[in-house]
Amino acid sequence: MGGAFTAVANSADAVYYNPAGLYLMQSPEVSFSQNRFVEGVSQQWLAGAYPYKSGMAGLGVNYLSVAAFDAYDDADNRTGSVSADNLAVYFSWAAALPLEYKNFKAVSYGATLKLITESLDTERGSGYGLDLGLLADTPVENLRAGLTIQNAVSSKITFIEKGARPPLTFKTGVTYAFRSAVGPVVRGSLDYVAWTDRRGYLAAGLESVFDEVFSVRAGYSSFADISNGLNFGLGILLSKYIGRNITLDYSFSPTYSFGDVHKVSVTYKFGAQRQTPASLAAARAAAKEAADLDVGASPLAPQQTPSEHYLAIFNTGTLVQRRNAIAELREKGGDDSLTYLIGILKDSNPIIVRDTVMALAQFNDDRVIDPQIGLLKSENGNIRLVAISGLNKYKDPRVLAALAGCLEDKVPMVRGWAAEVLGNWRGFNAAAPLRAALKTEKDDTVRRTIIESLKKLGAGRE
Repeated sequence: MGGAFTAVANSADAVYYNPAGLYLMQSPEVSFSQNRFVEGVSQQWLAGAYPYKSGMAGLGVNYLSVAAFDAYDDADNRTGSVSADNLAVYFSWAAALPLEYKNFKAVSYGATLKLITESLDTERGSGYGLDLGLLADTPVENLRAGLTIQNAVSSKITFIEKGARPPLTFKTGVTYAFRSAVGPVVRGSLDYVAWTDRRGYLAAGLESVFDEVFSVRAGYSSFADISNGLNFGLGILLSKYIGRNITLDYSFSPTYSFGDVHKVSVTYKFGAQRQTPASLAAARAAAKEAADLDVGASPLAPQQTPSEHYLAIFNTGTLVQRRNAIAELREKGGDDSLTYLIGILKDSNPIIVRDTVMALAQFNDDRVIDPQIGLLKSENGNIRLVAISGLNKYKDPRVLAALAGCLEDKVPMVRGWAAEVLGNWRGFNAAAPLRAALKTEKDDTVRRTIIESLKKLGAGRE
């Protein structure tokens, strides 16, 4: 995709592209790539990521080597051969920022510390660099924006006497994804890369995913002059065929005079697959399988009651273990599961609360109304947004009053989402609180949402 991954990064490779993207991951993951550049130049990349309660940790190793080539002295006499290589180790962390922003639904941040060692013949140099990243979901559905500052802080890498710092680099990008009624999922991305020591460049990519299994990609980069900038790729998710969440990817880039560039990657995700509701039917079995790798919901211990089992998971388990436990409770159903899930709504992690609200929606039980209304008092704006979504299906006077109260929330995004949801409440006098809010609302985006909802409700003629 032309290297346009600043806003796309949502895998272990985000360690390199944008560390903030690690926070989008749903399970532990490892990835390996072999990249054959122009003749004699190759790269190996290994990355991994693991979730914790407060965020996501990542690790990467990048090794670039140049095969031995002839060396000459000042008189142009051959003196033998030399080789070169570069080794960088990446340590990353990503987490979410509180939602108190006018123009973004959610924002995550990340940082990567790089330890770098380079060699040229018998000389070696070492140093470090610090990368910073942001990733934000915009008010436009499926539109995400990203920013990466590479080598925001760095040291000189010195050979013999002279040294140089890794270049300070700014990367900005956006990505947009949409699904047609019958066609594939299509995602486009666009990056602009600016250096402090050279001319910047554009990169763009397009990906189509068919049946959530096969991917076809194309990209363009204006970075170098050795090729026309085009590249192409294919990917396949093997979980449908072998029961393991393994992805194989291949990319190809032609050059004018140096042969073709080939890259092969393999990625393995641990634990249950979460991408589509269809896979949730097997969530419990996948969680048990993942337990052997310490990433799923741990098995029930001898003499341990179900209540103690789930209490232990939500007190000490990882993010993945807790999410797998929610999937188990959702699949089991029944009053006990409902009681456990209502208790989980008190969790402070917006991801856990979101999963729980989605699980409770399957129970269709009015007992969840008051606990979800209680979430609207959370200091975390993400949780308030999730609560509004969960309450939308319950056409109850308590919910109407709660949603009307959200029209006075301090965060414009929450007010706008409450107004949009109330537009679906035709026949419940939802227009009255909307008209009242319109008189005092100062945010233009929220005002437009209120007006659209009033139109859906018949402009108050309910």
